[in-house]
Amino acid sequence: MASRNLIDQFARAAKRGDQPAWTPRAPQMSMYQGLVTRVDNFNGIVDFEMNDPSGLVLPNVRVLQAYSATNQPGVGHVAVGIHVGTDFYVFGQHVVPNSIVIP
Repeated sequence: MASRNLIDQFARAAKRGDQPAWTPRAPQMSMYQGLVTRVDNFNGIVDFEMNDPSGLVLPNVRVLQAYSATNQPGVGHVAVGIHVGTDFYVFGQHVVPNSIVIP
């Protein structure tokens, strides 16, 4: 979200009308697949290990989508992470559904 100062600058520029108003670029979203390495279900956070050779672990990442009351995040789960601007969230467990292909 844009800070109050950026919103004020935009409003002043738009009010002048003599030149195009500058608008801040919207943050880009990217998705990652990784591994849950530590879980704190009470606070809704996990440690997320990126799926790359460097083994980068992001600590204390907020879990946005609860699995369910009986299926909490667990160590070793493959999860989907979302990076938006400066924020990173774990969206939920990556699940491959049973195949519906009939031989």
